[in-house]
Amino acid sequence: AYVGELAELRSQHTRLAHAARLQQAARTALDLLIEATPAAVDLVSRAASELERAVDHDPALNLMATAVRSIQYDLDAAIETLRHYQGSLAADPEHLALLDERLNLLRDLSRKHRCEADQLPELLATWRAELETIDQAEGIENSLSQELARLLRAYREKAAELTRQRQQTATRLTRALEEQLKDLQMAKTRMAISLRPVAGDPRATGDEEVAFEVSANVGEPLKPLQQVASGGELSRIMLALKTVLADAVTIQTLVFDEVDVGVGGRVASRIGGKLAEVAGSGRQLLAITHLPQVAAWGDNHLRVEKIANAERTRVMIHPLSAADRVEELARMLAGDAITPSARHNAQELLAAARQRPVREIV
Repeated sequence: AYVGELAELRSQHTRLAHAARLQQAARTALDLLIEATPAAVDLVSRAASELERAVDHDPALNLMATAVRSIQYDLDAAIETLRHYQGSLAADPEHLALLDERLNLLRDLSRKHRCEADQLPELLATWRAELETIDQAEGIENSLSQELARLLRAYREKAAELTRQRQQTATRLTRALEEQLKDLQMAKTRMAISLRPVAGDPRATGDEEVAFEVSANVGEPLKPLQQVASGGELSRIMLALKTVLADAVTIQTLVFDEVDVGVGGRVASRIGGKLAEVAGSGRQLLAITHLPQVAAWGDNHLRVEKIANAERTRVMIHPLSAADRVEELARMLAGDAITPSARHNAQELLAAARQRPVREIV
């Protein structure tokens, strides 16, 4: 099928189906034009000649004579066309049957596929393209299978390398964490980093899940960190981790909430030193603490105060000057009754924090 075929077939079918009537019409027209007495073409020729002879007496007839002569020429051309047309007309039952068959086929296809006959070529082209794709599917599938196998091999190599690096790093990191925890009153704590294989499809994070495990007390088995560590232990473990990874951390602001819970004295001072280590290299660290041994290590000191009245509760934050800071540390040491001795101890804490060198990161 092609666009316009249905209209062309209908035209041919109508012409063949009425061939006898068309021949009769052509024959009658020719008889009137050239065979009749008088014939139409002869009458027009005579009229043109009469006008042409009269032009000498009135030039105004020239235009009309020319027009009539043009009609004669047109009639001559029409006669030739009619003769050719009459000769082309002939009854052809076989051709007419073929046209009927083709017309019926186009109508049936249009109904079957619910489209116009002129849309059939486009539909056929679409199906041919789909069929070609189906024919090529096996080759495409083989190509995709090979590419998938190649990518899986590449993934396995990368995943295996990632696993080896994790195993090596886990050993070093665990050892470094335990060393840091000794300074944070968690000398008996054991740390482990487990690599749990994960079955299934390839993952962006590799072939295993990484989990931190901890045993905070002697004799206890290692368990996932989030299941066994208390709030204070978790804060200190995080502090140890940030200390070990200080050079690798890209986060510029860290917040530690009461990382000193359950400790005091020498250990608290060490926690303050650890916080100072993590705060180095341009990082900002905010530590919420109730221990003066920790607060003394800060570059700045903010006092948080809650004020409640009958209508609402407000939280006030007061930046402390150097003198105010001594008073606040003294209050943290001695309570509301601040003594000269407490002020002296506060000044010693500040001086020690300023003079004590920050320990090297393990």
